[in-house]
Amino acid sequence: MEEVYLPPCLSCGGFTRHLHDFRLWMSSGGTKSTFHMDNMENIICMYSGRKDWLLVDREVGRYTLHHHTDGTEDLAVDVERVDMYRYPGLRTIPWWSARIERGDCLYLPHGWLHYVQSYDRNVAVNVWWTPIPDFDYSDCSAREHQTAIQLSALELRPGEQIRYVIRVYLEEYGGRLPKDMVQAQVIYDEVVITDRVFKGLDTNRDGWLTVEEVNNLKVETIERLMPNKYLEAVMTFGRCEAYNNTATGVHTFTCANTCT
Repeated sequence: MEEVYLPPCLSCGGFTRHLHDFRLWMSSGGTKSTFHMDNMENIICMYSGRKDWLLVDREVGRYTLHHHTDGTEDLAVDVERVDMYRYPGLRTIPWWSARIERGDCLYLPHGWLHYVQSYDRNVAVNVWWTPIPDFDYSDCSAREHQTAIQLSALELRPGEQIRYVIRVYLEEYGGRLPKDMVQAQVIYDEVVITDRVFKGLDTNRDGWLTVEEVNNLKVETIERLMPNKYLEAVMTFGRCEAYNNTATGVHTFTCANTCT
C-alpha cells in the first residue's frame, strides 16, 4: 500500500471520497476470468506481464443479461467454448478488445461486461470506486492535487457502495419500496436489511424506503448500520417487471425504463 500510488486522474474530483477497494493481482499467467460485470468503476494498472480483455458496452450488456442469465451477476458461459444455442445473443453482440502490458492502465466503466486472460509473470493493481454522478471541480481547487498519493494514505468508504446498491434497487421500482420488498431484494448470503437496519434507513418511519432518504443519509450512518458489509455489485435488470408478473396483488410498482 505504501509502494503503489493512486492514478493521478483520480486524485481530485470527488473520487477519493468514494474509494471502495484496492486489489493486487498476481499469477504466473494462464489465468482467465468469467464473463461478468462489476457495478463499480475500475482502473487497473499493469506492473508485469500482459492481460487481454474482451469488453461489452453497458447498454448492450443490459440487453444480454436481461435475456440470457440465470439470475446471477455472471453469465454462465464457458469462455473457451461458447454455447450459441443457450446464448444466441452472443453471436452478434458488438464488443471491444484491449491489451495492457507493463506500464499501461485500463479504465473499465461500471456495468461493462468483461472477460480477462493473463499471460506471463503477471502483477497488476486495480482501484475500485463507487460511481459518482458529477465531477467535483471544487475538490481540485481546494487542495494540491498534483502530488502523488500513496494508497496507504487513502480511506475506503464501503458505505458509498452500499448506498449505491440500495439506490439502484429502489430506482428500478420507481424510487420507493416497502420494508418487506427491500429486505427480500437486497440480499446476498444473508438478509442484509434487517429490521434494525431498515429502521435506521427509514428516517421518516413510514415503512417505505425512498431514494431521497438513502441519498440524504451520512456515509458514517450507513457504515454504522451495516459494518463489515461488502456489497460489490447489484443486478436488477427486469426484476421489477418479473415481480409484477408474478405478484399476488399485495404490491404493484411502476418500473423504471428497462431494455425489452
